[in-house]
Amino acid sequence: MSPYLIATLILCVIASTVFTIFSFKKNLANLFLKTLSSMLFTILGLFSLYYFIKYGGFKTGYNRVIGAFLTFAGLLVCLIGDMILGMPRISELKRDRLPIIVGGATWFALGHILYCTALIMVFGMQTWILAIVLPLSIFYTFGNMLFGKLDYSKLTIGVLLYSLLESLSYALCIMALVQTKSLASILLTIGFTFFFFSDMVLMHNYFGKPKRVISILCHSAYYPAQILIALSICYLAFV
Repeated sequence: MSPYLIATLILCVIASTVFTIFSFKKNLANLFLKTLSSMLFTILGLFSLYYFIKYGGFKTGYNRVIGAFLTFAGLLVCLIGDMILGMPRISELKRDRLPIIVGGATWFALGHILYCTALIMVFGMQTWILAIVLPLSIFYTFGNMLFGKLDYSKLTIGVLLYSLLESLSYALCIMALVQTKSLASILLTIGFTFFFFSDMVLMHNYFGKPKRVISILCHSAYYPAQILIALSICYLAFV
């Protein structure tokens, strides 16, 4: 690994760890720290993309090149989603969080569309993964709602649609791991496992009773997820 990539990784781990510990506090300092952590995993993705190219990524074929750039685009889109979801930390926006939740979730949904497209470009698509997607989505939406006593209200359909996209991302990673057992697919599968867990926990913050432990659990899984996804980009050259 490059010294720059390692330095960025260390900074990202430090910033995201500090933010995770204090993530329950709703203030502008935490909004800055949250944004900084997300910017750092995006920069990590940029360095990873650079090394994908340096390691001969352009020689691996059109699909992998497009997949690498789409994965980086997914990180950028998630950065925007993070910034939007952090806005209720601004006192004037604490009372009406619904537009913020919908806006942030929309950007994250776009991020999963980019991730899904990247995974299909690099690893292909097989119909058997639908047997994974549907149960995951049902568990994410209704299992979480039932056991966590969550009330999605008029956002139930939106949560279901989002869960389908995230479940597809996760299932595509599992398929990639089964097919290739490459380092990239290992990083992606672990990353999306964290991502899936993080978002399920996040539902309790928005639709249940917010608790300090929920916020810490959510972010302690979310940032490792995005870090692993960012690092996977350079290893797409070796799939």
